[in-house]
Amino acid sequence: MQLPCDMHKTVVEGCSGCNWMNATTWEPSDNRNEVIAKIKAAFKARGLRYSVTGGRGTAWGWITIDLLPAVYKSLNEEERKAAYQKLATDLGKDKGWTSESIPASSDYYREYIDRANGRTPSVIGVPYWD
Repeated sequence: MQLPCDMHKTVVEGCSGCNWMNATTWEPSDNRNEVIAKIKAAFKARGLRYSVTGGRGTAWGWITIDLLPAVYKSLNEEERKAAYQKLATDLGKDKGWTSESIPASSDYYREYIDRANGRTPSVIGVPYWD
């Protein structure tokens, strides 16, 4: 599904905004690494810098969004709280206490690509575990 940019009601051929929107939209064939790249690109396009990494071992498929390590180390406890609140705000959430963990699910992937782009999520991921 093609999405238009904020200036158009339908996708306009050759519009850099429409092209960018569709380059950073979730596709059913996206794997974890492609989703990470799209989230990073969305943050970069918005002038934001966060660490976006994939899980290892049994957490393969899960994605973590966190403060950059150098930023984290340079902040005191109060500054970290403020930085995590900004991360939550940048993702369109009310409260943030720590990094964001994104479960390995296409609905969660789609939700967080939308959030990283500053859009209202087109779908909200639902826990698939007990």
